[in-house]
Amino acid sequence: MNTLHKLTGRARSILHIFTSLSVVLLNIGPLALPAGAATPSFKQVKASTPSSPQSSVATTFAQAQIAGDLNVVVVGWNQATGTVNAVTDSKGNVYQVAAPLARGTNLSQVVYYAKNIVAASAGANTVTVTFSAAATYADVRILEYAGLDTVSPLDVTAAARPRRLASGIVSSTDTSSPANVGLVNRPASSAC
Repeated sequence: MNTLHKLTGRARSILHIFTSLSVVLLNIGPLALPAGAATPSFKQVKASTPSSPQSSVATTFAQAQIAGDLNVVVVGWNQATGTVNAVTDSKGNVYQVAAPLARGTNLSQVVYYAKNIVAASAGANTVTVTFSAAATYADVRILEYAGLDTVSPLDVTAAARPRRLASGIVSSTDTSSPANVGLVNRPASSAC
């Protein structure tokens, strides 16, 4: 997966995840930020892309993490079988499905998030994705965002399989959301 981030705006952010499997739209955060609230912002990303089949993949955040931030985990693999059994991290944050498992021809992807995370020093939080069976060309992306609602950061989700994807960021048609976070992800193998 190639990943591109964009974050702009004032009130609410929309996380777009475009893949060869699906377009996932996640409205993140409240419709209006309270006075003095932080502006939503992208903090960091780290990826693990092992070349041999793996039953679990561990990826460590390189930078310190701030209490109250949001972690997003994008998991893809080059098989139309298998599932993700668990997403955990070394700090005990609880991960939930943000976008359910989507499948394509020899491809699978699912997105998780953990809200209101606990603080971690640089290199001290490792996210582990455990698969139901060894996953071929697993691709795990972990991202951290700040300034989002710590109770209900995920507002709405929607997914659709696009006919064709272009590189770059596709704008949201939701005109009530001036802030956008865009991620462009594509599996790393030539099978796409």
